[in-house]
Amino acid sequence: MTDQELQALMDSDLDVGAKALYRQYAQYMYAIIFRILRDCGSREDVEDCFAETFAEIIQHRDGI
Repeated sequence: MTDQELQALMDSDLDVGAKALYRQYAQYMYAIIFRILRDCGSREDVEDCFAETFAEIIQHRDGI
């Protein structure tokens, strides 16, 4: 699914679009966050940062 298709899906049905976004990008996002925080944060910190980042993406999806 392209990013434009994801955006259109979120515009038409936010829940379905957010799930599709999660399926497509969650592993990539987690890997990046883990790599940044691995030397200074706990696993819980990584998970918290991941959840907050995902929520920010959904909240500001129109500006992305």
